[in-house]
Amino acid sequence: MPKSAKGVKPAWAVEAGLSDAEYALAAKHGLYLRGRLWWTWIKGKRYPTSTEILADAVEFVAKKRSDLWTAKKMGVKPPRSWREACQRREDESSESMKSWSDEAQRLAWWWPHLKHIKDLNEITREMVAEIIESGRLRCPDPSKIRNGSGFVRVDKSGPAPCNTTANKYVRVVQTILNKAEREWSWGNRAAILKTYDEGLPRDAAPTPYEVVKLAEVLPAHTADMMVYGAMTMHRRTNVTDLAWSMIDWKKRAVQIAGRFTKTGKPIYVPLNPVAMAILKRRYEAVDKEGKSTRHPVYVFTWRGKKITQVVTKAFRQARAKVGMEDVCFHTMRHCGQTWLAEEGVTPEMRARLGGWTVRGMGAMDDYTHLNIEPLRPVADILATKWNGALALRRTELAAGKAVETDAAARVTVSAEVADNTISAQPTGGKRHSPWATA
Repeated sequence: MPKSAKGVKPAWAVEAGLSDAEYALAAKHGLYLRGRLWWTWIKGKRYPTSTEILADAVEFVAKKRSDLWTAKKMGVKPPRSWREACQRREDESSESMKSWSDEAQRLAWWWPHLKHIKDLNEITREMVAEIIESGRLRCPDPSKIRNGSGFVRVDKSGPAPCNTTANKYVRVVQTILNKAEREWSWGNRAAILKTYDEGLPRDAAPTPYEVVKLAEVLPAHTADMMVYGAMTMHRRTNVTDLAWSMIDWKKRAVQIAGRFTKTGKPIYVPLNPVAMAILKRRYEAVDKEGKSTRHPVYVFTWRGKKITQVVTKAFRQARAKVGMEDVCFHTMRHCGQTWLAEEGVTPEMRARLGGWTVRGMGAMDDYTHLNIEPLRPVADILATKWNGALALRRTELAAGKAVETDAAARVTVSAEVADNTISAQPTGGKRHSPWATA
């Protein structure tokens, strides 16, 4: 507490208009004002009371001293707040955790509901379930809502996709409570929070033919990303963040540093002909005036800017058009894995090509340094399956166009006989995707 001459009020007490009795009470408990809030010093450490009322501040000091004495003499630890827990989690994970941005976003959604918690023991199974099930958990910043209503929904009647999202938000709270009890030894008892039935994993591995149909109706830049993702089995971030400097044109390979991968290990794999064709087309792309549209750094861009969001409104419309509502960008990673498994490729080879860590082989992986050429035939399998599906689709479209042309010709002849004012009109519309066939 700032000291003053004996019997003389300090400047902060005079400015606050404290009476002699109020100042004496504050001085007795080591309280002083900073702005409009009371603060105190206890055993050389400063604590905010978070109140403007002197009586409440005095009560805070008494409880704090009691907690510190109990912790010291009886081994009972003082309660910890949700704010302290979030700060500790951020200090430990923000630099090392690859998916920290996702967890930070979920913690931000919880903050309005848990920021008042002064003791982690107050967070109960019933409290968290009530917040989730009542629909009160929502995006705190409406301007950041891209899709949907911004609320976390729960379906208690049975398995539902929305329950998967709800469980992710529940597990964020559960993780912090578990760490506080078991790792940080804060003396709390972590409640076992309620989770919801997600059901069986959805069947999200379309055939090459189905992916070809989807690519036909997607915008060009999105179609390229989807096909490249299927051909390499790389994660979304490794595709959206793909830079020209990562491409080895001579060896027809891509090299991604470990700091950009989820596993923390570098990826150096060959690129099959389909992936190379996509990169070459984007590298040589020009506008209507013949000027290069290539971005100086990134491969996949839209209107001169790096793409960060793949599942856009246009993407959702395209997948609905072909009846593939469950497909997202990560589905392409499942596709490549599934297509290779169908051809009998070993799990280890699939893992090395897609950047997975083989479970139980972590130590062995540190001693394994494979040349990329043995992986090239595996990568080429994906290109073969894609080209086969593409050829089949183009044959179907050509046959369908021939039938339409023949039907249009018959209608035109009949119309000319009846009325010479009717003539055949060209069919077909503009295709957005480079994979579409005119």
